[in-house]
Amino acid sequence: MSTTSIPLLISERDASFLELQYQHASLPVPNENMSFYAKVDGCTISIYKKIYEDKKRKVLFQGVKAEEHAKRFGYKPEPVNVNVGFYHEPNIHFGIINQIGSDEVGTGDFFGPIVVCAAYVDEEGARLAEKLKLTDSKQMDDAYIRQIGVEVSLAFDHSLLVLRNEKFNEVHKAGTNMNAMKAKMHNQCLYNVLLRHDNAFLYQDEFAEPELYYHYLKDENVVVRGIHFAPRAESKWVSVAVASVIARYAFLCAMDKLSIEFGEPIPLGAGPKVDAFALRQLNQKGLPFLQKAVKMNFSNYKRLTEKA
Repeated sequence: MSTTSIPLLISERDASFLELQYQHASLPVPNENMSFYAKVDGCTISIYKKIYEDKKRKVLFQGVKAEEHAKRFGYKPEPVNVNVGFYHEPNIHFGIINQIGSDEVGTGDFFGPIVVCAAYVDEEGARLAEKLKLTDSKQMDDAYIRQIGVEVSLAFDHSLLVLRNEKFNEVHKAGTNMNAMKAKMHNQCLYNVLLRHDNAFLYQDEFAEPELYYHYLKDENVVVRGIHFAPRAESKWVSVAVASVIARYAFLCAMDKLSIEFGEPIPLGAGPKVDAFALRQLNQKGLPFLQKAVKMNFSNYKRLTEKA
């Protein structure tokens, strides 16, 4: 059975009721941020001291039976698509701070890896993100991302996974599609950061319907739930924007390293310039060398091999 982590906002009244219901299983709180902690069969339950909007309290259910206990306090297994009320357009820095967001880059590039990052942002981090003008990395200049990349990577607690194309092609050939790979990478990154910040809310760019996203994770030992999904999440939640920038910086560094191996800068994306570059490299270095650096499921590869 998979371990699940489910954060909920509940009313003060429900929090008091929860404490009464699980008083028999209560234990000393493990840190000063909690007001209540209990451990029952298959689940730990933590209530946090901080008061959120509408006098709500954060409660975290963790364990193989987390869903069973969370349902008693309003949790629905189907993840919600938008966390209405926790942010205000257009300023992505409003809303709940202690948050973890995840994003990915490289999925539209013929060359270079897929990079997924989850990043934690607190109040101090939100101020830094605003100072550095961090937003969706696709809307930022790559030269600026290179300039601030080290600073951002050091300033924010994060987890980063890099899937190089040689491994991507192997896994894809075995029958796992790109979105399934991304889901597994997001899940692992979120879990890694959540272990260090278990009072955080979770946000993610929606690249697949939530039901399908969790279907991809059905065989994972640990599945992070309670995620708030939304398209273009980088423009809504600061943690996703930070993750996007860190992932983009790691991707650009990987492309720089790959460019050295090829002896010239590699164009980004999957357009005509990429096709021309790939054909030139094919003629110079041969197909086996090229296969390690490209995503072989792209139509670019089919066009390339037809000309070989």
